[in-house]
Amino acid sequence: MSSKPWASKLSTTSRPSSSSSSTRPKLTSDSNHVPKTHGSLGLLVIGLGGANGTTMLGGILANRRKLNWFGPRGEGPIAANYNGCITQLNQRGVHGGVGYMDKVPGLADANYAAVGGWDIRKTQLGDAL
Repeated sequence: MSSKPWASKLSTTSRPSSSSSSTRPKLTSDSNHVPKTHGSLGLLVIGLGGANGTTMLGGILANRRKLNWFGPRGEGPIAANYNGCITQLNQRGVHGGVGYMDKVPGLADANYAAVGGWDIRKTQLGDAL
């Protein structure tokens, strides 16, 4: 077996160029492909450095790191949670409430999200947070 698991999925095709021996990989379709992770999520955010983008990213980071803090009047400790994010909450109450996490099988966990994006402003994302 090849040390590169994707090697069986690639074929090489000749590319016309000055060098007759140059080849490039070409991805072929594979109906049996199974992703390496289950529930992966990638987010591309236009305006990532703005109010909504930094709030979303700050919430994801706080939940990943299980942060706790005290409120401005000393209340707390307050633990990071996804309250208000209906895709990350379980259903509650007699009629189910608004949560979807336990209702939709395979729904991605935001803690594992890969976040990328851009903003019109030149402010570094760390400074915008």
